[in-house]
Order: sequence, then C-alpha cells, then structure tokens
Amino acid sequence: MEKTADELYQLLLDSLNEREGFDPGTPVTVAEIYQELIPYREVRERLGLTLNADYEHALLILLAGVGDRLQLEPSSARAEIRKELESSNPYLGIYRKFAACDVHLSAEALATIHLTDGAGDGSVGVVTTRYEPEEAPASTTPAPAPTTGPESCPFCSRPTPVGRAARFCPFCGKDLSTKPCVECEEVLEADWLYCITCGTPVPLG
Repeated sequence: MEKTADELYQLLLDSLNEREGFDPGTPVTVAEIYQELIPYREVRERLGLTLNADYEHALLILLAGVGDRLQLEPSSARAEIRKELESSNPYLGIYRKFAACDVHLSAEALATIHLTDGAGDGSVGVVTTRYEPEEAPASTTPAPAPTTGPESCPFCSRPTPVGRAARFCPFCGKDLSTKPCVECEEVLEADWLYCITCGTPVPLG
C-alpha cells in the first residue's frame, strides 16, 4: 500500500503542476484532492486499482503525513487520521470529515520538488535546492460567477446560505456536491447512479 501511496502522490504532483499559476507554497483542501486533483474515477486505471478502498487507504497514508510528503492542518486532524490507520479495522472514509482542511506540500518535499512551468512535458523534476516560489502573473481571465448549492444540506438537512456560493455545509462541514446513499450512507458523487458500496440505485433529483 505504501507503493500505491507513493504513486498517488506523484499523480497529485502532476495534477498540481498542470494548474495554471499554481504556487507550491499555497495549500489545497482535502476536498480538492479527492474530487478535482486525483479523484478515484480518474486515477484507478493508472494505479491498477480495482477497489475504492485501496485508493482511500493510500490517500489516508498521505494525509496522515507518512513519508513527509503532505502536511494536513490542523495537526489534530492529522493525528486522528493516523490513529484511525493504526486501528485493526480503520474507517477509510474518515478523510471526508476533514474535507475543508488545508493540505500543504511538506517542507521536505519543497526542498526537493520543483513543479515545471508547463512549457515542457509536465513531468516532475528533482532539484538540489529549496524551492523559491515566484510571483504568479495576474490572471486576465474573469472569475466565474458564483453558483449556489442545494437549498438544504443532504446530510444534516439544515438550510444552506441563501444567494451565496457554498461548497461545504456550514453546520456539518459535508461537501454539498455529494450526497449520502439512502441505504448505507456511503458518500456519493452527484453524477453517480449507484452506490459504490451496496449497489443501491441513487434517487434522481
């Protein structure tokens, strides 16, 4: 599983490298990692994974700080994930609890990892000096208009902010672009038609 975690980390670096103007010193959220940067549906074939559980286990290894590749903040979240990993039957979906938490490339990684500027082949190169971030040029692309989420949280049923873009529920912290399975409460992405754990069809709407 450590090998899978290492390969998943390399895919994360590749994905970050493809982000225009990305500063390696700027954190990303846990939700960005598993929903946008390296979602299971996009990396499973590249990693040769047949089970979502293997992906989640590898992701937990990274978020726990094993190998000093990533640093999850706050430290209490990192400690809770480490404790879960060390249990006899870990709950692999615990990372969703920390969806809004920040994740940094560790100081050790920044000392050796240089993200290319996209002019080459998009690969990750190794340098011998600590990375010094350059100031990213101002973007000329207008920011997209904010969109609002569901009227109420699909997890705790409490109302979401009116007229404001909300990615996470302000009451339970759940990702508003997902919803729980009606049968086993597995967290499902919006476009899924069946639960990945129990196979129950996802209600439309």
